[in-house]
Amino acid sequence: MSRGEPPDSVYVIIEGEVEILGETPAGEFIVAVVGRNELQGEMGVIHEHASGRYGAREDASARCCALPRTSSCACSPKTPVARCT
Repeated sequence: MSRGEPPDSVYVIIEGEVEILGETPAGEFIVAVVGRNELQGEMGVIHEHASGRYGAREDASARCCALPRTSSCACSPKTPVARCT
């Protein structure tokens, strides 16, 4: 996930940790740290005009699974879990 690029995937953290990074004129700062079984990038994929204003840095042991935006997801009030095809 690179700052400035629109997000193209949701990432599931399988192992390790990923720092979510912001930037100001004074420099880079950590917005959040996500770990095992957490998602990253979901809001950027859901919102069509996401700006990609955050970056990410993973530790050496991090493993992630990418779920590309090209998957079509549908949510229904009758089935509270999203279906991806």
